[in-house]
Amino acid sequence: MATTRSVLVALKAALQAVDGSGSYTYDLSGADSVILGEVTDAFKLPQVLLFVDNVVVEPFELTTERMRLSVRAVGFVGASTDTAEGRLLAAVDLQQDILAATRTDRSLGGTVIDMQRSASAYQYEAETGDLFGVADVTITVQWFEVAA
Repeated sequence: MATTRSVLVALKAALQAVDGSGSYTYDLSGADSVILGEVTDAFKLPQVLLFVDNVVVEPFELTTERMRLSVRAVGFVGASTDTAEGRLLAAVDLQQDILAATRTDRSLGGTVIDMQRSASAYQYEAETGDLFGVADVTITVQWFEVAA
């Protein structure tokens, strides 16, 4: 049975499979490349942070509930050219890596029954003045639970 925790762990593992080979542009397989929650220290690039965005519980039948969980995968990346265009294109490349990694197994190893994804890419300016490309992907999964 899926839980919010098991979905987060499965998503983290799926993203850590992005290793820069084949069709992947970036390498997220290293330590601290995919993080559950916020980074309190200086972060490295590229890096993807996973957050719980929304949990919806819907009655399905008398004893069953449909669980919908939205997780945001927010990825930060530098660019080879320090321009707005370079940062946006780098963010789009990271966005494609995240989408490809989650396309490979939309059930997350049988954890969920379905997955939907939506994404955006943009530039972000940190408080330090540093500029990054950002890939912001919302991953929504669903599963059924027997109500207690």
